[in-house]
Amino acid sequence: MNHTEAQEAILFFGRGARIVKQMMYMEFEAVLDNVVGLEDFADQTVRAVYIEVNGYLEIEACVAFTVSFDSEGHADPNWNVPLRRMAYQSTKSILYRESNIRVFTKSQNSQASYNNYLWDFEALCSPSALLEALYLALELNTLGLIGERREQARPTQATAASAQPLIEPPTVTQQPSETSAANEKYSKEFSEYKLQNERLINELQLQIERLKGKLKSTLVENKALKNHSKEQGEALHRLRNIIEDKLPRMKKNNQKVLQELKARHADEQTEWLEKQAKTLSEKEDAVQNLTEELCTLRRDKMRLMMNGTDNFLEKIAESGLKMVAFQPGAGHLTISLDELNDYINDPYAYVAKKCGVTTETYSDWREHIKNPVCRFLVKGEPCCGARITPVSDPKQYQPGVSDRCLKHRSAVSVARMQQQAQGDSSNPPNPPTDPKALNG
Repeated sequence: MNHTEAQEAILFFGRGARIVKQMMYMEFEAVLDNVVGLEDFADQTVRAVYIEVNGYLEIEACVAFTVSFDSEGHADPNWNVPLRRMAYQSTKSILYRESNIRVFTKSQNSQASYNNYLWDFEALCSPSALLEALYLALELNTLGLIGERREQARPTQATAASAQPLIEPPTVTQQPSETSAANEKYSKEFSEYKLQNERLINELQLQIERLKGKLKSTLVENKALKNHSKEQGEALHRLRNIIEDKLPRMKKNNQKVLQELKARHADEQTEWLEKQAKTLSEKEDAVQNLTEELCTLRRDKMRLMMNGTDNFLEKIAESGLKMVAFQPGAGHLTISLDELNDYINDPYAYVAKKCGVTTETYSDWREHIKNPVCRFLVKGEPCCGARITPVSDPKQYQPGVSDRCLKHRSAVSVARMQQQAQGDSSNPPNPPTDPKALNG
């Protein structure tokens, strides 16, 4: 890595010189754009330091600024401090750890519009203590900054912990020139040890402040949880009391309302049923009256028709005319005046009687003579349908035999023989005349 290339970081301070949060400058820009919020700083104005770090992990410049956050941890949208420009234009520098650090604080600012967004190191602690806190954060390097430290003979923390906070100058018996050189040497060593002790004290103070902050946060959280639990318990207790107080009355009111609804519904239902029964009775009376009236009209009509028909037919008979009708199987039939009414009411029954067969047989013969085919039926299949010789005389027609082909007549004969064998020999059953009874 180029050791002159600067890396940028933001460090937030709590009380004293305690660093509570660190982030890269790019992350801080995301915070300013409200892409992310910092809930830890909600409703607070926080002191922070912008630093530029070189490749040796040494601070080259820093700017002390403040930033405010709302209740949700979002940064002030009006915040617009040019940190990079301030770091570049800073004219004040502090020599620390053999490095000149450019520092820009509120006391150096010349633009009044930025005064509310800047602060001085002395507001927290001495500049050396604050810079030491920044360097300790760089040594821990939790941000993962890229770089390597210069090879320097610096006392370690263990040496600092074991070093005495103060060093007594030893008694010497050198010459004045030698004494002056020794005093200068011891004075330098004393200054180094003093600085080392200050660093150690600052580090321990940071650790103590950090632990105090954690303890305080934990206590605040515990107290908040206890208060929240207490509030919830009280709310539940109040709610339980309200429910216990109102539940009996609600049950009583509900029962009362339910009874009223049932009674009202029963009354409405009864009233509706009475209306329906009355309407039905009225309709039945009307139907009965209409039926009686219709019967009377029919009787009157029939009487009038019969009187007129009888007179007409008597005149026809007296004139010597005869009524002849042609029917299949019976030929031309001469119908007398007495038989005319029977013929008109049921022609098939009249013709069957004339042919000496039953009405069913005559009707079945009529179907046979129209379409002389075998009508033997098999379950799940249509009838045979084979063409057969028609029987022209109804008296010779046998249902189930005459309407069968030779093949199926044999099946019918076998069926009849089986019926005769199973029947009573003294009273043999009559052969079935219904074609359906002979179908397989």
